[in-house]
Amino acid sequence: GDGVGLGFGGSTQPTGSAAKYSQQTYRNRQALLNKVRRFWIEGVLERSLHGQVLLTLGLEERPDAIALPWQITYATPGQSVQSLPSGTQVSHLFEALGEGRSLLILGEPGAGKTTTLLSLARHLLDRLDSSQRLPVIFNLSSWLYEPIERWLVKELNSKYQVPKAIGRRWVDEQQLLLLLDGLDEVALERRAACVAALNQFYCNYSPEMVVCSRIRDYETLPQKLQLQAALYLRPLTDEQILTYLNRPDRGLTGLKFLLEKDAAIQDTNMSLIELARSPLILNIMVLTYQGVSSEKILPQSETDAAPNYQQQLFDAYIQRMLARRSDQTYSVVQIKGWLTTLAQRLVATSQTVFLIERMQPDWLHPAQRRVYVMGLWCSFFAIATLLGAQVLTLDRLLLAVLLGSLICSHIFGVSRITPAETLRWSWRQARNNLLLGLTLGPLIGWSLKVGFGLIFGDSECLLNGGCLTNHSLIGLSFGATLGLTFGLIRGLSGQRIGTASRPNAGIWQSARNSTLFALVAMVTLYVPGLLLGNTKATFWAATGLAFGFAAGGGEALIKHVLLRLLLTADGTIPWNYSKFLDYAAASIFLQKVGGGYLFIHRLLLEHFASLADESK
Repeated sequence: GDGVGLGFGGSTQPTGSAAKYSQQTYRNRQALLNKVRRFWIEGVLERSLHGQVLLTLGLEERPDAIALPWQITYATPGQSVQSLPSGTQVSHLFEALGEGRSLLILGEPGAGKTTTLLSLARHLLDRLDSSQRLPVIFNLSSWLYEPIERWLVKELNSKYQVPKAIGRRWVDEQQLLLLLDGLDEVALERRAACVAALNQFYCNYSPEMVVCSRIRDYETLPQKLQLQAALYLRPLTDEQILTYLNRPDRGLTGLKFLLEKDAAIQDTNMSLIELARSPLILNIMVLTYQGVSSEKILPQSETDAAPNYQQQLFDAYIQRMLARRSDQTYSVVQIKGWLTTLAQRLVATSQTVFLIERMQPDWLHPAQRRVYVMGLWCSFFAIATLLGAQVLTLDRLLLAVLLGSLICSHIFGVSRITPAETLRWSWRQARNNLLLGLTLGPLIGWSLKVGFGLIFGDSECLLNGGCLTNHSLIGLSFGATLGLTFGLIRGLSGQRIGTASRPNAGIWQSARNSTLFALVAMVTLYVPGLLLGNTKATFWAATGLAFGFAAGGGEALIKHVLLRLLLTADGTIPWNYSKFLDYAAASIFLQKVGGGYLFIHRLLLEHFASLADESK
């Protein structure tokens, strides 16, 4: 290094022979890398509003922002903040940290932290070889009180469709380079705990990682991150802003006039020039005020209150983006209302990337929630009735149906929707689960058959031994067949990363899995029923059908459809949600990230979340 602050020196890149992977492991690594590039680099970075303002941000080194080991302080008093030479690239500084590198990136709202992180990700992807860790982007906003390693496995599964077994192995073997955005987006009451969890994870796993945060939110935390280095992205200077707007062909004469006027006043209060020092805000100004005169940019306020320039800007941006659409598929009220609801739910659940299949019943208000629970109970009741009616008389049916419904609701629950994973056949999985199924299945089948016989009127016959043998044979056969079905179904397991990245992919996968499992289970139970001469073979088949449908993700499908119906009926969302979200992305309110969506920036999300829902 050149003696700058913390000394970004040392080896420039981890070295070593390329690791040898199995063919499937190599495919899994490539699948994840392709998703990171497609979702974040091509889908977000290269379509970002930031791309329209190609200005080099100044960098400052902030060693006082990190907790160094043994409380060593390298910076002398008064020199904790040091500017780096113009043109310094974050990617070069990160490489200079060497093996086990870790970095904190700080900045003001809209300063370009996420863009800097994605640019670093692109650089790492372009230079990656098989011996290096996989750069993967996560957003910390979804973190709940749990170890970071467990949270990473869940995020890999939900955001990148990585089976949990594979994700757990990658985390344990330190195969990931973690690019963690949005520390400031973690709910305030959880933020300090998140920093503590990150420090604990860093201590236990020695990962390579980058963390981004708004500087003011970070500085209020009681504990600092234990990383190697910290950088601060300086705001744009007045000279950079006005030089960029100086080209006459841009149609920005009115905006430039107002910004020059603001720069001359040098008012310490928030003004247009202060807002424009954020690359994001400057881009939104360019899109909103192109061809607009200075008089129309800031209409005179009818009150004496100080104008909220940021709110005025976002309101004008929304109006301008909606006006430029030639196809008015939705009304302005619908668009603003649905985006407001989405923003409010993302804030309430501390989410950044929205996945349709991850919608949960907490979107419902209390009255809807009661209807939702009743609807699920009706579904369980109907399934139990169809099965029980084939083998029970009417006087026994009601009690059996109630018991069956209770069992279903206990197994599947009502408060959580978990879509199915992408599956492939695994003989090892099948063998292990066949052993389990054929061991426990006959015992469960015997217990159910004899137990139900005792409850529903066959107790005298069973206790005298007259029909115990027949009941036992049927129960053991049924249980063994159900165990065999269980083993076959569990042989279809998540051993590879799903390649689908379309909206609501998890629910479509649940529909495919449940159909396949239902057919397999129905045939598997129906054939033995016929061979045994059981007159109730159709009951066996129906049981297999219901069991396979539920085990394959059918219960998630039922819950999701019911949730969408209730939200659509209430006007909270449109029925074809993905079509609307694509429309909002084309209107430059949202961006697509694989099969999910995120607002173009946290500031716009916060603006929508603050709006009154005009659709009601």
